[in-house]
Amino acid sequence: MRRALATGLVGLTLLLSPALARADLSEVARTHIAPRYDAFALTTRALADTAESTCRGPAIQAAYQTAFDAWMDVSHIQFSPIEDEHLTLATAYCPDPKNRTGRALAGLFVQQDPVVADPQAFAEVSVAAQGVFALKRPL
Repeated sequence: MRRALATGLVGLTLLLSPALARADLSEVARTHIAPRYDAFALTTRALADTAESTCRGPAIQAAYQTAFDAWMDVSHIQFSPIEDEHLTLATAYCPDPKNRTGRALAGLFVQQDPVVADPQAFAEVSVAAQGVFALKRPL
């Protein structure tokens, strides 16, 4: 069964390789990658603005869900600066079987660490305490 599956995948790859070789990567970047990252940037900015004005209730939940959905639209793109700078982990640290997110957030909360009010300093905090999954995590 595995051999048949592998043979089928190899055949499919060989069949598609001429089309893949002709793929216009600049077109993919312009029509697929950039619009998704633009949408993610806009929705996270809206989430930040909502959090500054009200951090409870339906407004923040809707802003979070919109930003999370935009992340899901772009999360499959994991190469170039995105990978080199570990931005995927900083945006969505997952899976987390050892509860690093919970421990990192609890440490910041218990210590009332002032780093949470300084975006540049917060960039140095563990990636487990950053990103969309950490925002949703209750303490």
